[in-house]
Amino acid sequence: MFPCLIGKDFALITEGQEVPEELENQCQTEGIVRTVAYAIGADDFDGQPVHIGDTYSEATAREVVRRLKFETGFYSRCWEISSAHITEEAGRYLAELADLATPSRFLFVAFRIPYSPAIGVKLIATPWSDENLQHVEGISAERLRQEHRKKGMPECLVEVLHLAALADVRVLVFDADAPILEGLKLYEEE
Repeated sequence: MFPCLIGKDFALITEGQEVPEELENQCQTEGIVRTVAYAIGADDFDGQPVHIGDTYSEATAREVVRRLKFETGFYSRCWEISSAHITEEAGRYLAELADLATPSRFLFVAFRIPYSPAIGVKLIATPWSDENLQHVEGISAERLRQEHRKKGMPECLVEVLHLAALADVRVLVFDADAPILEGLKLYEEE
């Protein structure tokens, strides 16, 4: 049983918390609670609190939060973008990696898509943020960039892969017939 304060339009149930004296003075010290609502809130992109909704059980509230956090994996983590976002040299580089074993320190594997000129990339240990990479690989994002450059990876490919990995993309497909992403640099055919 939790201590309960009943006011005119509310019931405050606390467990191990002190109630301010001015609130106690406005309330009766005992009563019956018939319904408990679990409020679900969040911060918007400006850091302002936003009320998402209410549920009548803790389990339901936790499920709503789980779904909103995309922990279900049902949202897309696969992007198909135009190969115009990388140079022909970068495309050849990926094709060579797809035909060979991609070095493990790259944190991605290139692969061919059957019956298509498209090349896929499976990104590993995303997102490639400093925090995540430090935890998983013991390196920073900049150190991984340096590793990629050191292995001769074209700069445009370094940039696109790191942007995708930072967005927590797991599979990236480069295809000439795929849409162009607005705002991402394009390379003219050489």
